[in-house]
Amino acid sequence: YQRRVRGGAQRDAPADNKTDLLKGSRYSTLQTDTGKGNERNQRDRNDQRERGEKADKSDRGAERPDRREQEPKASKSPALTFEQFDTKSEAILEEFFSSNETKEVVECIKELNCPNFHHEFIAKGILNAMEKKESDRIALASLFHEFKLSGVMPEDQLIKGFQASVKDIEDFIIDVPTFPLNIGIILGTSIANNDTSLARLPEILSELVNTGRAESILPALFDVLFDQGLDVKKMYEESKVNIQSFLKPSNRNADYLSKYLAKHDLGVLTGASPARTKVGKKVFEKQSPAQEENEADSE
Repeated sequence: YQRRVRGGAQRDAPADNKTDLLKGSRYSTLQTDTGKGNERNQRDRNDQRERGEKADKSDRGAERPDRREQEPKASKSPALTFEQFDTKSEAILEEFFSSNETKEVVECIKELNCPNFHHEFIAKGILNAMEKKESDRIALASLFHEFKLSGVMPEDQLIKGFQASVKDIEDFIIDVPTFPLNIGIILGTSIANNDTSLARLPEILSELVNTGRAESILPALFDVLFDQGLDVKKMYEESKVNIQSFLKPSNRNADYLSKYLAKHDLGVLTGASPARTKVGKKVFEKQSPAQEENEADSE
Protein backbone atom coordinates (compact mmCIF):
# COMPACT_ATOMS: atom_id res chain seq x y z
CA TYR A 1 0.00 0.00 0.00
CA GLN A 2 2.73 2.44 0.92
CA ARG A 3 4.54 1.58 -2.26
CA ARG A 4 1.34 2.26 -4.24
CA VAL A 5 0.88 5.57 -2.46
CA ARG A 6 4.45 6.63 -3.10
CA GLY A 7 4.12 5.56 -6.71
CA GLY A 8 0.96 7.63 -7.11
CA ALA A 9 2.55 10.65 -5.48
CA GLN A 10 5.38 10.46 -7.92
CA ARG A 11 2.94 10.27 -10.84
CA ASP A 12 1.03 13.25 -9.51
CA ALA A 13 4.18 15.33 -8.90
CA PRO A 14 4.34 18.71 -10.72
CA ALA A 15 6.27 19.14 -13.97
CA ASP A 16 9.20 20.78 -12.19
CA ASN A 17 9.67 17.70 -10.11
CA LYS A 18 9.47 15.64 -13.26
CA THR A 19 12.31 17.69 -14.70
CA ASP A 20 14.27 17.17 -11.53
CA LEU A 21 13.75 13.46 -11.80
CA LEU A 22 15.08 13.53 -15.36
CA LYS A 23 18.25 15.37 -14.45
CA GLY A 24 21.27 13.23 -15.06
CA SER A 25 19.32 10.92 -17.36
CA ARG A 26 20.15 10.33 -21.03
CA TYR A 27 17.10 12.32 -22.08
CA SER A 28 18.32 15.29 -20.05
CA THR A 29 21.63 15.37 -21.94
CA LEU A 30 19.87 15.10 -25.31
CA GLN A 31 17.50 17.91 -24.41
CA THR A 32 20.40 20.18 -23.38
CA ASP A 33 22.27 19.50 -26.62
CA THR A 34 19.16 20.16 -28.65
CA GLY A 35 18.64 23.50 -26.88
CA LYS A 36 22.17 24.59 -27.66
CA GLY A 37 21.74 23.58 -31.29
CA ASN A 38 18.59 25.64 -31.50
CA GLU A 39 20.42 28.65 -30.12
CA ARG A 40 23.19 28.27 -32.71
CA ASN A 41 20.67 27.91 -35.49
CA GLN A 42 18.92 31.06 -34.33
CA ARG A 43 22.22 32.98 -34.27
CA ASP A 44 23.03 31.73 -37.78
CA ARG A 45 19.64 32.88 -39.03
CA ASN A 46 20.16 36.27 -37.42
CA ASP A 47 23.60 36.61 -39.02
CA GLN A 48 22.21 35.66 -42.43
CA ARG A 49 19.41 38.18 -42.05
CA GLU A 50 21.90 40.95 -41.11
CA ARG A 51 24.11 40.13 -44.08
CA GLY A 52 21.13 40.17 -46.38
CA GLU A 53 20.05 43.58 -45.08
CA LYS A 54 23.55 44.98 -45.64
CA ALA A 55 23.62 43.57 -49.16
CA ASP A 56 20.25 45.15 -49.89
CA LYS A 57 21.46 48.52 -48.64
CA SER A 58 24.59 48.21 -50.74
CA ASP A 59 22.54 47.42 -53.84
CA ARG A 60 20.20 50.29 -53.17
CA GLY A 61 23.20 52.59 -52.72
CA ALA A 62 24.63 51.46 -56.07
CA GLU A 63 21.29 52.11 -57.75
CA ARG A 64 21.02 55.56 -56.21
CA PRO A 65 24.48 57.19 -56.35
CA ASP A 66 25.28 60.15 -54.22
CA ARG A 67 23.61 63.25 -55.52
CA ARG A 68 26.84 65.18 -55.10
CA GLU A 69 28.54 62.84 -57.57
CA GLN A 70 25.78 63.47 -60.12
CA GLU A 71 26.17 67.23 -59.95
CA PRO A 72 28.36 68.46 -62.85
CA LYS A 73 31.60 70.08 -61.84
CA ALA A 74 32.06 73.70 -62.70
CA SER A 75 34.02 73.84 -65.95
CA LYS A 76 36.56 76.45 -66.94
CA SER A 77 35.46 79.15 -69.32
CA PRO A 78 35.73 77.91 -72.90
CA ALA A 79 38.79 78.92 -74.88
CA LEU A 80 38.37 81.90 -77.18
CA THR A 81 38.53 81.65 -80.94
CA PHE A 82 41.49 83.35 -82.57
CA GLU A 83 39.27 86.19 -83.76
CA GLN A 84 38.00 86.78 -80.22
CA PHE A 85 41.51 86.61 -78.80
CA ASP A 86 42.79 89.00 -81.47
CA THR A 87 40.07 91.55 -80.71
CA LYS A 88 40.73 91.43 -76.97
CA SER A 89 44.50 91.62 -77.55
CA GLU A 90 44.05 94.80 -79.56
CA ALA A 91 42.14 96.41 -76.70
CA ILE A 92 44.68 95.27 -74.11
CA LEU A 93 47.60 96.65 -76.13
CA GLU A 94 45.85 99.95 -76.74
CA GLU A 95 45.39 100.36 -73.01
CA PHE A 96 48.97 99.26 -72.34
CA PHE A 97 50.56 101.83 -74.65
CA SER A 98 48.62 104.56 -72.84
CA SER A 99 49.46 103.40 -69.30
CA ASN A 100 52.54 101.08 -69.55
CA GLU A 101 51.05 98.97 -66.72
CA THR A 102 52.77 95.63 -67.28
CA LYS A 103 51.29 93.71 -64.34
CA GLU A 104 47.74 94.57 -65.37
CA VAL A 105 48.38 93.19 -68.87
CA VAL A 106 49.80 89.99 -67.39
CA GLU A 107 46.60 89.45 -65.42
CA CYS A 108 44.47 90.13 -68.49
CA ILE A 109 46.41 87.57 -70.53
CA LYS A 110 46.02 85.00 -67.75
CA GLU A 111 42.26 85.55 -67.71
CA LEU A 112 41.98 85.03 -71.46
CA ASN A 113 43.33 81.49 -70.88
CA CYS A 114 44.59 81.03 -74.46
CA PRO A 115 48.23 79.93 -74.17
CA ASN A 116 48.25 78.63 -77.75
CA PHE A 117 47.79 82.21 -79.01
CA HIS A 118 50.36 83.91 -76.78
CA HIS A 119 52.92 84.26 -79.58
CA GLU A 120 50.25 86.07 -81.59
CA PHE A 121 49.96 88.63 -78.81
CA ILE A 122 53.75 89.11 -78.93
CA ALA A 123 53.65 89.65 -82.70
CA LYS A 124 50.71 92.05 -82.50
CA GLY A 125 52.46 94.04 -79.78
CA ILE A 126 55.62 94.36 -81.88
CA LEU A 127 53.74 95.43 -85.00
CA ASN A 128 51.66 97.95 -83.05
CA ALA A 129 54.84 99.43 -81.57
CA MET A 130 56.44 100.06 -84.96
CA GLU A 131 54.94 103.51 -85.42
CA LYS A 132 55.06 104.51 -81.78
CA LYS A 133 57.75 106.24 -79.76
CA GLU A 134 60.98 104.49 -78.87
CA SER A 135 59.98 104.64 -75.19
CA ASP A 136 56.89 102.60 -76.11
CA ARG A 137 59.05 99.96 -77.75
CA ILE A 138 61.23 99.76 -74.67
CA ALA A 139 58.09 99.47 -72.53
CA LEU A 140 56.88 96.62 -74.74
CA ALA A 141 60.14 94.75 -74.15
CA SER A 142 59.61 95.32 -70.42
CA LEU A 143 56.17 93.74 -70.79
CA PHE A 144 57.77 90.69 -72.41
CA HIS A 145 60.14 90.52 -69.45
CA GLU A 146 57.19 90.60 -67.05
CA PHE A 147 55.61 87.74 -68.99
CA LYS A 148 58.71 85.64 -68.40
CA LEU A 149 58.99 86.54 -64.71
CA SER A 150 55.35 85.64 -64.10
CA GLY A 151 55.61 82.37 -66.01
CA VAL A 152 52.85 83.38 -68.42
CA MET A 153 54.96 82.96 -71.56
CA PRO A 154 58.08 80.82 -71.92
CA GLU A 155 60.97 81.84 -74.16
CA ASP A 156 59.71 79.70 -77.04
CA GLN A 157 56.51 81.76 -77.24
CA LEU A 158 58.58 84.94 -77.38
CA ILE A 159 60.70 83.50 -80.20
CA LYS A 160 57.59 82.49 -82.15
CA GLY A 161 56.19 85.98 -81.67
CA PHE A 162 59.32 87.61 -83.09
CA GLN A 163 59.29 85.15 -86.00
CA ALA A 164 55.68 85.99 -86.78
CA SER A 165 56.33 89.74 -86.60
CA VAL A 166 59.25 89.76 -89.08
CA LYS A 167 57.96 87.29 -91.69
CA ASP A 168 55.99 90.04 -93.49
CA ILE A 169 58.66 92.70 -93.12
CA GLU A 170 58.57 93.53 -96.85
CA ASP A 171 54.95 94.60 -96.54
CA PHE A 172 55.42 96.66 -93.41
CA ILE A 173 58.63 98.36 -94.43
CA ILE A 174 56.76 100.23 -97.16
CA ASP A 175 54.75 102.13 -94.54
CA VAL A 176 57.39 101.99 -91.81
CA PRO A 177 60.88 102.35 -93.31
CA THR A 178 62.38 102.23 -89.83
CA PHE A 179 60.99 98.73 -89.23
CA PRO A 180 64.45 97.03 -89.06
CA LEU A 181 65.70 99.65 -86.61
CA ASN A 182 62.61 99.37 -84.43
CA ILE A 183 62.54 95.58 -84.34
CA GLY A 184 66.26 95.60 -83.54
CA ILE A 185 65.64 97.81 -80.51
CA ILE A 186 62.86 95.56 -79.16
CA LEU A 187 64.82 92.38 -79.80
CA GLY A 188 68.02 93.83 -78.35
CA THR A 189 66.19 94.93 -75.21
CA SER A 190 64.71 91.45 -74.80
CA ILE A 191 68.21 89.97 -75.03
CA ALA A 192 69.54 92.53 -72.56
CA ASN A 193 66.72 91.56 -70.17
CA ASN A 194 67.77 87.90 -70.53
CA ASP A 195 64.38 86.95 -71.95
CA THR A 196 66.14 85.36 -74.90
CA SER A 197 69.74 85.18 -76.13
CA LEU A 198 72.01 85.87 -79.07
CA ALA A 199 72.20 82.11 -79.60
CA ARG A 200 68.58 82.12 -80.78
CA LEU A 201 69.01 84.88 -83.35
CA PRO A 202 69.31 82.38 -86.24
CA GLU A 203 65.82 81.07 -85.41
CA ILE A 204 64.33 84.57 -85.48
CA LEU A 205 66.15 86.06 -88.47
CA SER A 206 66.79 83.04 -90.70
CA GLU A 207 64.02 83.92 -93.17
CA LEU A 208 65.35 87.47 -93.56
CA VAL A 209 68.93 86.57 -94.49
CA ASN A 210 68.46 86.10 -98.23
CA THR A 211 66.73 89.47 -98.62
CA GLY A 212 69.38 91.31 -96.61
CA ARG A 213 66.90 92.39 -93.93
CA ALA A 214 68.64 90.41 -91.20
CA GLU A 215 71.84 92.41 -91.53
CA SER A 216 69.82 95.65 -91.33
CA ILE A 217 68.37 94.58 -87.94
CA LEU A 218 71.64 93.63 -86.21
CA PRO A 219 73.17 97.11 -85.76
CA ALA A 220 70.29 98.45 -83.65
CA LEU A 221 70.21 95.21 -81.68
CA PHE A 222 73.89 95.38 -80.78
CA ASP A 223 73.67 99.10 -80.01
CA VAL A 224 71.12 98.35 -77.31
CA LEU A 225 73.38 95.70 -75.78
CA PHE A 226 76.38 98.03 -75.76
CA ASP A 227 74.29 100.88 -74.31
CA GLN A 228 73.32 98.59 -71.43
CA GLY A 229 76.98 98.28 -70.49
CA LEU A 230 77.03 94.53 -71.12
CA ASP A 231 80.08 92.52 -72.13
CA VAL A 232 78.76 92.12 -75.64
CA LYS A 233 81.94 90.60 -77.04
CA LYS A 234 81.75 87.81 -74.46
CA MET A 235 78.04 87.30 -75.14
CA TYR A 236 78.76 87.09 -78.85
CA GLU A 237 81.53 84.53 -78.39
CA GLU A 238 79.48 82.38 -76.02
CA SER A 239 76.49 82.37 -78.37
CA LYS A 240 78.57 80.65 -81.09
CA VAL A 241 76.81 82.72 -83.76
CA ASN A 242 78.72 84.14 -86.70
CA ILE A 243 77.75 87.62 -87.76
CA GLN A 244 78.72 86.82 -91.33
CA SER A 245 75.96 84.18 -91.47
CA PHE A 246 73.38 86.98 -91.17
CA LEU A 247 74.70 88.78 -94.23
CA LYS A 248 73.02 88.47 -97.58
CA PRO A 249 74.70 85.57 -99.43
CA SER A 250 76.11 87.88 -102.10
CA ASN A 251 77.66 90.03 -99.35
CA ARG A 252 79.57 87.25 -97.64
CA ASN A 253 83.08 88.29 -98.45
CA ALA A 254 85.91 89.76 -96.42
CA ASP A 255 85.71 93.18 -98.04
CA TYR A 256 81.99 93.69 -97.42
CA LEU A 257 82.22 92.29 -93.88
CA SER A 258 85.05 94.70 -93.03
CA LYS A 259 83.07 97.70 -94.29
CA TYR A 260 79.88 96.49 -92.53
CA LEU A 261 81.63 96.12 -89.17
CA ALA A 262 83.35 99.50 -89.48
CA LYS A 263 80.18 101.30 -90.56
CA HIS A 264 78.14 100.00 -87.64
CA ASP A 265 80.98 100.06 -85.13
CA LEU A 266 80.80 96.29 -84.55
CA GLY A 267 84.44 95.43 -85.19
CA VAL A 268 84.92 94.74 -81.50
CA LEU A 269 82.82 91.59 -81.89
CA THR A 270 85.29 89.92 -84.22
CA GLY A 271 88.41 91.59 -82.90
CA ALA A 272 88.69 93.81 -85.97
CA SER A 273 88.85 96.81 -83.63
CA PRO A 274 89.81 97.01 -79.95
CA ALA A 275 86.78 99.03 -78.84
CA ARG A 276 83.74 100.88 -80.07
CA THR A 277 84.25 104.38 -81.33
CA LYS A 278 80.64 105.59 -81.52
CA VAL A 279 77.92 105.90 -78.94
CA GLY A 280 75.05 103.53 -79.44
CA LYS A 281 71.96 104.46 -81.41
CA LYS A 282 73.30 107.88 -82.48
CA VAL A 283 74.58 106.09 -85.56
CA PHE A 284 70.97 105.61 -86.65
CA GLU A 285 69.94 109.20 -86.15
CA LYS A 286 71.85 110.17 -89.28
CA GLN A 287 70.05 107.95 -91.78
CA SER A 288 67.15 105.57 -92.17
CA PRO A 289 67.54 101.86 -92.95
CA ALA A 290 66.30 102.58 -96.49
CA GLN A 291 69.17 105.04 -96.98
CA GLU A 292 71.62 102.52 -95.58
CA GLU A 293 70.33 99.91 -98.02
CA ASN A 294 70.83 102.27 -100.94
CA GLU A 295 74.39 102.90 -99.79
CA ALA A 296 75.06 99.17 -99.55
CA ASP A 297 73.70 98.62 -103.08
CA SER A 298 75.88 101.40 -104.47
CA GLU A 299 78.93 99.92 -102.80
